[in-house]
Amino acid sequence: MKLQLDTTISFHRLIHSHKDDKVTNDFAELVNQAQSVHASTYTKKEFAFSLINDCCAFQAHLYTTKSFLESYKWIHRYGYYRPRSRTRMCDMLAQFVFDKYGSELVSCDAQTKDRILAQRLFEYLRTIILDLWERFDEGLYLPLDDRTKCPFAWIGPIEKGRVFKMDIRSSVYRCNGSEGCTLKNMLKGKAEKRRAIKLLNALRIIPDAHPRKTSQLKKIEEFLEEFFENGLESTCYEKCNSGIGDLIIALETLADRTLVTTNAQEYEIICPAISQDYRILPMQGSVHVV
Repeated sequence: MKLQLDTTISFHRLIHSHKDDKVTNDFAELVNQAQSVHASTYTKKEFAFSLINDCCAFQAHLYTTKSFLESYKWIHRYGYYRPRSRTRMCDMLAQFVFDKYGSELVSCDAQTKDRILAQRLFEYLRTIILDLWERFDEGLYLPLDDRTKCPFAWIGPIEKGRVFKMDIRSSVYRCNGSEGCTLKNMLKGKAEKRRAIKLLNALRIIPDAHPRKTSQLKKIEEFLEEFFENGLESTCYEKCNSGIGDLIIALETLADRTLVTTNAQEYEIICPAISQDYRILPMQGSVHVV
C-alpha cells in the first residue's frame, strides 16, 4: 500500500502529538503498513497558504492585541470564511499553550493571565511556524509529486521583525495561468478527464439542498461544468485556491495510491465517484480552551 496525503492529514501529523489522539495513532498504523508515503507540491502549497498563513495571522493578532482571549476569538471569526479544519489546527496550538501554562497562572488575575498566555502563544507560534514549513517533507517519499507543477509551492513564511508573514499577493489567487503551471493539462489527461466527468455526474444526482452536498462540492460541480462543458479552461487558474483543492488532490493521486485525509464530508463523495481508494481518519470532538 502506498499512501497519498491530502492537506488535512498533512496538518494533523505535524502538529498533533497527544499519545491518546486517535487520528495520530490510526495514521501511525497506516504508515507502518505502507510501502511509501507521498504528497504533492499542490498539497504543500495548500499547506502553506492555509495552515502556515493562518498561524502567521494568529501570531500577528497576538502581537497587536497582547490578548490571548481576544486573539482566540478573532481566529474563529477569521476562520468563519475558511475551512473549519484549519481553525481547529489553530485551536490545537492554542490548546497546547493553555494546557502547558494555564495551571501555573491560576493565582493571577484574569487580565494578567490573558496577557501572559498571549505572550506564551506568540512565542510558541514564532517557533512552530518555520518548523512546520521545514518539516512538511518529513517522512515523505521525495521528490514530491509534481503533476500540477504549482509555481507557488515553494512560497514559505518570511520573518519580518518579530512576526512571520506569508508573501501571498492577491494575484496568486487569480494567477491566470502562471508560468510553469500544468494544472489545466493534468485535468485534460485521458484518465483524469474520465474520472472528473464521473464525479460531475455523481454530483448532479445529489440535490443542492441535500446536507451531503456541501458548499465545497457545489463549487467543484460548478467548476467541472465550466471547464469540461462550457470550455472555460482558464477558470482552473481562478478556482484552484478557491474551493476545488479536494478535487485537484483526488485527481492527481495515482491509481496505485490510497488517499489519506481527515476530511470525510467531501472525500466520501469524491473518492467513490472516481474509483479512488481512500482512508478517512476523522477528528473526534472539539477543542475549547476558553
